Amino acid sequence: MNNRLWIFCILLLVPLFAVPAYSASLSISPGHTTLFFDPGEKYTVTFNAENTDHKEKYIRIIPVSKSGIEDIILLQSENYYFPAGSRQKITFMVKMPASLPPGDHDIKLRLMPTKVSGETGHLSAIELVNYLVKVYVPYPGKYLIAVLRSPLYNNLGEVIPFEILATNLGTQTIDTINASIDIMLDDELVDTIHTETTSIESKDEKYLPAYLDTKEMLIGKYTAVARIMWDGNITKKNRTFYIGDLKMEIINISRRSFETDKINKLTIEVENKWSEKIPNVYASVKLMKDGEQVLPSFNTQSVPVDRWATSYIPAYLDTQGMEAGDYDMDITLHYSDKTVQKTFGVSIFKSKPKIIPFTEGPSGFDWESISMIHVSIAVLALVVLVNVLWFVLKKKKKDEKGDEA
Repeated sequence: MNNRLWIFCILLLVPLFAVPAYSASLSISPGHTTLFFDPGEKYTVTFNAENTDHKEKYIRIIPVSKSGIEDIILLQSENYYFPAGSRQKITFMVKMPASLPPGDHDIKLRLMPTKVSGETGHLSAIELVNYLVKVYVPYPGKYLIAVLRSPLYNNLGEVIPFEILATNLGTQTIDTINASIDIMLDDELVDTIHTETTSIESKDEKYLPAYLDTKEMLIGKYTAVARIMWDGNITKKNRTFYIGDLKMEIINISRRSFETDKINKLTIEVENKWSEKIPNVYASVKLMKDGEQVLPSFNTQSVPVDRWATSYIPAYLDTQGMEAGDYDMDITLHYSDKTVQKTFGVSIFKSKPKIIPFTEGPSGFDWESISMIHVSIAVLALVVLVNVLWFVLKKKKKDEKGDEA
């Protein structure tokens, strides 16, 4: 009976720790296709899929669409077998219906892993990847969809390429289209660049390029505001982008007051103004009073700082034997053979006897130390105990019935 109880308890605990592990290691190229609606037309689409894992995979393809038009996808096969490291082409047909509402309609081909091959395979809850089919249905007359593009992170002195992807989703030609792009910094106009003038046939798209020279500009976060003029209409598009330089800034320190005769921890907040990651960033710290250094300088550990990111460097100030009072903390940041310095006013105070607030429960138990993890463990233990008692009582009743017989 004891062995059976142990087995029962283990079976209760197994589902709590059984977390499915699956690596989404199927890559596809290209990731999408765009089709213009033509009633009754058939399109053949092919993409490549590669199993980059060292294990074989069975894949099932399931078309889904919020527009409810997934049945226009005709698959050559729903199920595919991928040996480890293999690659193969997946081909399907798109058969356009007689009519669709104007606008764009998306169909996702979900590539789902199955445990075994064939129709009886159980689908995993994890989808590997989606292939997107976008169907554009033209609007009556002239209709423009525009997207403003540019690199997000840029370096000072570079020429930044902007482009407007303009698509005519109308049934008529857009005869004239061009754009001006205002470059804004803190709501102030810095520059204006212009695209060429062109036309766009129905169900066609054009790229309208423009270029921004950043040689005389400041580093910072900018906004590009595009005004797209087309046949008497105006469409506006905005985009945020950054212009950076190999520059870092010391933003702040986490504390300004430190206790005497103690090792005090603080963090130094720094910011990367460069459009690339800067490795091996560290700080040297020294304490000054009335212009004289009163504590030997020390270096922090080095950390990498991602592009246009804020990072925190830990530091430890040893105030052993120091007098209470006001001091200047000089911090020098070292990065890529460059330095930047900043001074903060700090104070050192004598530590007072520690007063412990009343947070204890009966028998000195610290109720604030209880966390959700402790609560979860207690609930789990209670569930296991209840199930064990139920099992024992059921077994006892069964044994009593056996004795009566």
